[in-house]
Amino acid sequence: MATKTVHKELAAVLIHPENSEYLEYRLGIRGSSANFALADDQPQTALQDTDFPEGGNELVWRLQTAIEGDSVRVTSKDTNGQPKGDYTRLVSLRFLATYAMAMAFVTAVGYRLQIRRFSNDNRELELVFDVEYKMETQGESVRQDIGVQLGGGQ
Repeated sequence: MATKTVHKELAAVLIHPENSEYLEYRLGIRGSSANFALADDQPQTALQDTDFPEGGNELVWRLQTAIEGDSVRVTSKDTNGQPKGDYTRLVSLRFLATYAMAMAFVTAVGYRLQIRRFSNDNRELELVFDVEYKMETQGESVRQDIGVQLGGGQ
């Protein structure tokens, strides 16, 4: 089983769609390339390694929120706020969604997953997740869940 080193690990994070907050995911890769998928509890794939160009040792994306009436739209975006992949989900305000990140050790020997909450003016509000995984056996995989509360108390 892969070795897990926790720097910070919250089980859930509260973001405020009414303030256009978003989560930024950073996946650092040690080794050749990433093999991963981020899915919600539907399960619907939000992003996966094939949504990124080959190469590079860090992949960065956002889970962006926007209010639509009494609901919240969640989409995958790049660091410029442009669509990344075709993920979209419409849920009620104050909904607790669970996102699972699956990372396989096929060509990568290690991953570092960091998740930060940002304001609508791109100001970092908090680091909510920072965990490293190191391969013990080639071909193994790890799964990491995190809850995302969409709206609620200030």
